[in-house]
Amino acid sequence: MNNMKFCVLSIEDGIVKLESETGKIDFIKLDEIKKDIFVNDIIEKTESGFTRLTEETENKKSENIKLQQSLWEE
Repeated sequence: MNNMKFCVLSIEDGIVKLESETGKIDFIKLDEIKKDIFVNDIIEKTESGFTRLTEETENKKSENIKLQQSLWEE
């Protein structure tokens, strides 16, 4: 089984909206993750469940901040 990475798009009423690497939107119950996650986190689904990818999440947040700053500069 290949591990699949997702970006957390939203968390509402115990439902997590995820976008896969291929752009597919999926919904899962928050209980299935078993760890604290937040919007924009990068998580990976493995055979043992979901794991938060801390380094990739931080890189994504940094990229988003740089993008926002560049938009304000224009």
